[in-house]
Amino acid sequence: MAASDATRETLYVHNLTVEFFRLFLPNTVMIDNIGAGHIAENDVNNKLTKHIDIRHHFVRHYIKTGVIELFYVPTADNVADVFTKALGPETFTRLARMILRIPPK
Repeated sequence: MAASDATRETLYVHNLTVEFFRLFLPNTVMIDNIGAGHIAENDVNNKLTKHIDIRHHFVRHYIKTGVIELFYVPTADNVADVFTKALGPETFTRLARMILRIPPK
């Protein structure tokens, strides 16, 4: 679900870039779920993936056409966790320093 929402937002920015600057560059969508990335990149149909609705398969289409590319971000380096999870003080400080681009101590 998050990958499809991120793809929708990325397509908006991509269309603006193409319209205004005539640039066709692949856009990176960062994900932290290896399984979701595998399903998005490969045509997987089995009993474990049949709950995925048709409208979410458009992510695969834009990967194949080169509009987006998926990039895996390990959980330890996922700076979005600062905004979405309760973290310990060390982890919070490390990720917040990454967001602010402050070198580690």
